[in-house]
Amino acid sequence: MPYRPLLELTATHPYPPAGALPGEAILPDTATAARLRGLRLLAKPVGDTLALFGAFDDDGALPIAPTDPLPLGFTIALPDAATIAATDLVGLAAAPLFTDARAGKGDPQRLRPIPDDRPTGPSAAIAVRLTPADLAAAGAGKPRRCVAALPGAAARWCYHIVTDMPDPLADWRVSRAAGSTGSAPVFGKARVAELTDAADDPVGAALVRRNPDLRILRFLSDAPFSVQAMPVRGLELRAGGTRLYAALPNPPPDAVARIGDAVVLARTLRIVTY
Repeated sequence: MPYRPLLELTATHPYPPAGALPGEAILPDTATAARLRGLRLLAKPVGDTLALFGAFDDDGALPIAPTDPLPLGFTIALPDAATIAATDLVGLAAAPLFTDARAGKGDPQRLRPIPDDRPTGPSAAIAVRLTPADLAAAGAGKPRRCVAALPGAAARWCYHIVTDMPDPLADWRVSRAAGSTGSAPVFGKARVAELTDAADDPVGAALVRRNPDLRILRFLSDAPFSVQAMPVRGLELRAGGTRLYAALPNPPPDAVARIGDAVVLARTLRIVTY
């Protein structure tokens, strides 16, 4: 009997470069694992997908085929600290359950997130029901495909520059290099500051205390921007006519701080010439 996929689950995420979590991040819950064993079905990660396989006979039927819709539950376990930080934990605070209940049609079907009060930690859940029609389609080589789209985190990007360069504040800027493509945060001149007393900025205040003989400059993006795994191309730091950084590094996703009421992802860079 050849094994064929019945169901393919994918958890997309804007942070990983591949755009999806690995299939190993989707785990059957305890009740589902027992159901799969009883029905002689296999759950196996295949790339960025968790696939359920069954052994179909020559007529496209399973040896043990449920006659009623089969409820299945899964947990999406965020695989590492960076992905946890890059996920909108505010959105996940209610532990969303991605379900096919009232979800729109599509190939693949986009599962609908709804609140779920079960304490799952930094993770989310999936609940789907395989109908006899789904099993018949799988036997004909057309497995059901479902996608749970996890929300990515977004915050203002912030760069603190520790420097001894004397260029006037008005001559400093963060901007895109000519010809750069793709989205990037925008840093307007109104949000460039030289810090002397940064009561609303704990990171900046600590830098001021630790570097009494140096300047602390702060560049804050005009609006929140998504956490990125791939570097934002062509984001330059300039002082007057001098390009100090041709490609500013992205702030790490777990470098979360606050400036006043704004949530920021902060990165500190040192430009000291002596």
